[in-house]
Amino acid sequence: MDEISMAMASMQLQQQVQLSVVSKAMDMQTQNADALIEAMNELPVAQDPTRGILFDQSV
Repeated sequence: MDEISMAMASMQLQQQVQLSVVSKAMDMQTQNADALIEAMNELPVAQDPTRGILFDQSV
């Protein structure tokens, strides 16, 4: 019976470690996404807001 409780404790510890790693990875992804959004907000905007919407092409 002691072996079963040790195995269960080991499995629970492994699950907690895996959840912790996944949580850290998700936090890093959130930080990276926030940094990307912030960087994109700092990009210069075209003077004419309609520029780049339509274009004419001639051959």
